Amino acid sequence: MLKLFRQSSCKKRKGVYNESENDSEGGRKVKEFRELSPEDKVLEPIRMIGKEWMLIGAKKPTGEMNAMTASWGGIGVLFHKPVVFCFVRPQRYTDEFLQASGYATCSFLPENYRPALTVMGRTSGRERDKFKKAGLTPIPLEESMTVEEAKTVLYLKKLYTDRLCRKGFEEEKLYKEIYPQDDLHHVYIYEILKVYEGGEEKLV
Repeated sequence: MLKLFRQSSCKKRKGVYNESENDSEGGRKVKEFRELSPEDKVLEPIRMIGKEWMLIGAKKPTGEMNAMTASWGGIGVLFHKPVVFCFVRPQRYTDEFLQASGYATCSFLPENYRPALTVMGRTSGRERDKFKKAGLTPIPLEESMTVEEAKTVLYLKKLYTDRLCRKGFEEEKLYKEIYPQDDLHHVYIYEILKVYEGGEEKLV
């Protein structure tokens, strides 16, 4: 059985919000702001990435595929484009794939796949078939890859990559806490080209 993915629109929306407006008598009406938790729907990517986790995957020109679980990153707008930014340590095997390819994916799985995501985060594909161990099925997706079990897939084009720099940290304490081995993350910024939603399984 083959799981089909349905492409969703990834168009930017324009909107204007005014915090105040003038009434007919020249007075000023002030709108009140209601405080929300950072995990509310206004900032849903924080919940999606930070708590539900995601798979960052890529495919080498040879066709070899790999992916890893990540919970550091974000979604926003940069260079007038919808983007994803993510962070991968240089010793991770997946980093080789991200460096080698101009395309990648961020895949989100249903909650019942949390154990599989744990395996994908803790196991290196350098020594063994981590997909098999996690019970996931890797499949090609255009110039990249995903897993058949994904519910949502962001198909991405690389725009920028660099490595975090120690001198950029305002707090030395934070640097020592996160990077005791000086293995600073590579930073990847990708344009979101397409969004795929998991469809029904069909016999082929």
